[in-house]
Amino acid sequence: MTQHGSESDTQRDAEVPQNTLQAGAVYQSDTIEILHEARIDNALTKTNKPDLIVKNRTKKSIKIIEKSVPYDNNIVKRDRDKIEKYQPLAAALKKSNPDHNVAVIPIIIGAFGTYNTDNQRRSTYCPPPTLLSKAARHQRPLLHFK
Repeated sequence: MTQHGSESDTQRDAEVPQNTLQAGAVYQSDTIEILHEARIDNALTKTNKPDLIVKNRTKKSIKIIEKSVPYDNNIVKRDRDKIEKYQPLAAALKKSNPDHNVAVIPIIIGAFGTYNTDNQRRSTYCPPPTLLSKAARHQRPLLHFK
């Protein structure tokens, strides 16, 4: 089992240029690229490591997806916080990809199962579950799944 930050992770990261969206590619095809906790080097923002980045070349879109599981009474606040936190990164990605639509999509589910009603609308921006599942299988060593 590989642990996050191990030698193999460092070697993998060293092989890929750090100033591109490929820095932490989990899944890549001709049309879509999914990155898990990829560090995006950018001098404009310190917040540069979202949970997922989904780049769709066909639709010319980049979605910054941040998940959170707060106490149920903090759902709305956490939703707002995630959008504010990653807005500078969205602006930087838009600047480097002017032909792409860039959006921050927080997926917030309360600790006791309450969810933000915006999650339903936002889920249409996410890649299909089968694609996310495929990406998760590639991440199992880093996420410590068995």
